[in-house]
Amino acid sequence: MPSLEEARLSLADLKADLIHRKEATALLAQERDYGLAAILHNKKLSS
Repeated sequence: MPSLEEARLSLADLKADLIHRKEATALLAQERDYGLAAILHNKKLSS
């Protein structure tokens, strides 16, 4: 399971790649509140 920072970096890399290929916009992977942290935390609890 990646850390929160690792997940953010991976999403940023994916976003940049997709934007470069014109397959996504800047709206992709924009965080809202603590959504990503909550997902990662819940995933850890269920493992």
